[in-house]
Amino acid sequence: MSAQAHPLEPFFQQAVRNSYEGKLGLHDPDVTGYVAHLLCEFSDAKNLYKVRDEAGNPVEELDEMVRAADPVHGAAASFDEERALRKHIGDYTLFVGGMYPEASDSGRRGRRHQPPSMS
Repeated sequence: MSAQAHPLEPFFQQAVRNSYEGKLGLHDPDVTGYVAHLLCEFSDAKNLYKVRDEAGNPVEELDEMVRAADPVHGAAASFDEERALRKHIGDYTLFVGGMYPEASDSGRRGRRHQPPSMS
């Protein structure tokens, strides 16, 4: 039995397909589906900061996320948890890089690698 689709999935599927096929010439349903699913996942803000420090606080910096994913010196309890955390970090980076490309501008020192605050 398959999980119920996210209510925004049809919208994101169409938007990603239009962008990737129309602007990039990329016709890959697997990539389109993955990115649409990622957008659905991160449309819920609590999913942006799944990585937590040892005190349970959300980790917002990429370098801190990578350290937290280390099963020896970080918060990951196992190598399976490390893999899940590293997948989340990759998805988070893809999301932030696509939604906020200025976040990856390496010329700006001290720039936080996270979406800008909504306030």
